[in-house]
Amino acid sequence: FKHAVSGMTRIITSSFIRVIVLPRISASAENQTPLLERGWCVFELFLASYCTRLLYQRGPGNEVIEQTVSQAMDPARLYDVAKLFNSVRFTGNADVSRDVIRMIREHFDAMPAAPEDAVGFARYCEEAGLAWILVATIRDLATRPGPFPRRQELPHGAYILGSPPASCRKFVVSHGLESEVHPSPGGGKMRQLAHALYAAGALDTDVVFFDFMSNTQEAKIGAAGKAAPEYFRSNGAQAPLAGRTVAERRAFDYAMWDMGRLYSFRECCVLVLPTLDGGSTFPGDAGDWGFENTRPYEKRGWCCSEFAIALANKRIVNLG
Repeated sequence: FKHAVSGMTRIITSSFIRVIVLPRISASAENQTPLLERGWCVFELFLASYCTRLLYQRGPGNEVIEQTVSQAMDPARLYDVAKLFNSVRFTGNADVSRDVIRMIREHFDAMPAAPEDAVGFARYCEEAGLAWILVATIRDLATRPGPFPRRQELPHGAYILGSPPASCRKFVVSHGLESEVHPSPGGGKMRQLAHALYAAGALDTDVVFFDFMSNTQEAKIGAAGKAAPEYFRSNGAQAPLAGRTVAERRAFDYAMWDMGRLYSFRECCVLVLPTLDGGSTFPGDAGDWGFENTRPYEKRGWCCSEFAIALANKRIVNLG
């Protein structure tokens, strides 16, 4: 029994696995116990909530499923392990909940924390297909007027793909997009970044994660109402731009799922760039870049998440 549970734990905690949640119970089923009251179901969802990605039906008609998954992943519910597993029913053995709690603690104690997990970080970079931009590239782009390129338009040799070598410093940028289709149409963000890298003593051979250039992007630029002709002139690109391929979409989804590693890993230096240059710096017509995003850094969800993770792990290197 213990070997079976241990094997199940290893499967569900593997990042190769995606757990499918099927909470609906047929009206004709003999056991009508709700999913979140079943011990083994809660055990599986508990592990999956921490370690893997959940797949479940969403949208109209699936409200009950969404509510079930949301409840299963509620941090307040997951935090108190003993309370959670003592409140559900395991079939056949009254001592199972005690054994399950012990095994969960043993497995979690054996897992390295994300800030110390060099193997997990390297695998994340490879699976996500991250492009780590050379600091020399950032400095070159900072001297050019206008918008900098997406990942797809970056020239070969401008970045290191996958896991960067341990010999170089790794900088990770937290910032807010200024427009709907480009983080900084006027290019000011790249000059801010070059200045921050200089202040941090970065070498040309060090590398930077900057989301717009490190992850592949969809083809928003050049779409209806977002012509952005200056983007094509500045980057030698041809319309229409290509969106993500199927493989790139898969890599991007993986990158988004475990993004917190970038802002917590011990070898990453986080640079916070909260300043927005504003629409007056956008080249061309006002509507070329979609809507202008004027929301302050501290009121943006992704920015707050990145900042909180980096601050808690003491990774921010430009806090004044």
